Amino acid sequence: MLHTTTIAVPLHKQATVESKLNEFAKKAKKYGFVSPQAEWGDTFFDRIAIDRFETVKIEFIKLTLKFEPIVAPGGWNFVAMVEKTEAGNLISGSLSDQLKHLRTSELSCGHCRQERNRKKYYVLVNESGQKLILGSTCVKDYFGLDPAGAIESMYILNWMRQPEGLDDDLPSADYYAVELEQVAALTVAFVRRIGFVSAQEARESELTTPTWREVNSQLMFLRGIQKQEQVIPTDDEKAISKQILDRWETTAESIENRLEQADEWDYRKYLFVRNGYVTPLPEQMAVAIGVIAREYKQIGIEAERAIAGQSAFFGMPQQREQFELLVTRIQTSKDGYGTTEMISGVLNGTPNRFVWWNSGRAGQLNEGVIRVKATVKEHSETDEYGRQTILNRVSLVKS
Repeated sequence: MLHTTTIAVPLHKQATVESKLNEFAKKAKKYGFVSPQAEWGDTFFDRIAIDRFETVKIEFIKLTLKFEPIVAPGGWNFVAMVEKTEAGNLISGSLSDQLKHLRTSELSCGHCRQERNRKKYYVLVNESGQKLILGSTCVKDYFGLDPAGAIESMYILNWMRQPEGLDDDLPSADYYAVELEQVAALTVAFVRRIGFVSAQEARESELTTPTWREVNSQLMFLRGIQKQEQVIPTDDEKAISKQILDRWETTAESIENRLEQADEWDYRKYLFVRNGYVTPLPEQMAVAIGVIAREYKQIGIEAERAIAGQSAFFGMPQQREQFELLVTRIQTSKDGYGTTEMISGVLNGTPNRFVWWNSGRAGQLNEGVIRVKATVKEHSETDEYGRQTILNRVSLVKS
């Protein structure tokens, strides 16, 4: 009869556990007993202590193990091995803590009843709790089992119930998890201020860094950043990130009962919002930030479409005037000549859209209300953007 147990494995230890299970499978085949069956399940985050003062979240994965313990005739189970040494008896196995009295005992075999100078003894327990001690050479005579196979089975079963080696070292900072809300707010801050750079765009250009690395460098697992180098999301940016995650929650609820039918983007949103945490490993952080940036862009597109039909031109072409503008979007691009920003928004208090391209002074503006002096280059109307006023020679007016 197969027994079942479920353990939580730190995700950074998954490969170690798989190696251990492969080793067990080989030993099971060698001694002729059923190999443990392993099934990996869902991941989840939990908190661990890294020292006396600090705890962090890391990701775990569930592992369900099915196994068939070696049961000797009469319902006896192997529970410990006793090895005689000059200093005393060494005890190992699932009941070693309950057998401390055997450390100094003279052992006698329950089969041959002789106190011979055996190096190894095996301890068995039946369903009634009775104990039986057999010398290594008598195990096969008494039960017809290979004693080496018996002790291997005992070790495997003990490991599956209480795996050792899963918490003997702390994961690297790459495995420390950060709250999704923090990742979302910081992503919005970067995308609003300097635009989004995908991993592919960064690979194609040596002049850019992917946005996920920019965000990573600011988060809690890479400490020591100088205060003046930190990017602090504004209240407005936090509000936008909350809007994004609220949309994700709506998506998650809508696909909860049909995950196998959900598209890739919706399923990723579901996973992130349900976990609530992200680790800085590229396969998580890069994906999370990419989806956040995509959602942010979608919100901007929806807002622009909502006002496109109402937008009207403002100012006179080729004339220079002062305007109060609400900047809603700053999109950055880089080439061999430097950085250029496409800045867009509306004439403050109206749905009248504008756009201008800023080079030479890139990085000096944030989204929000500004007062400028600018020349109206032209009035433009397209199917994609509707009516918008194109500005140039823009300079900030100090209030």
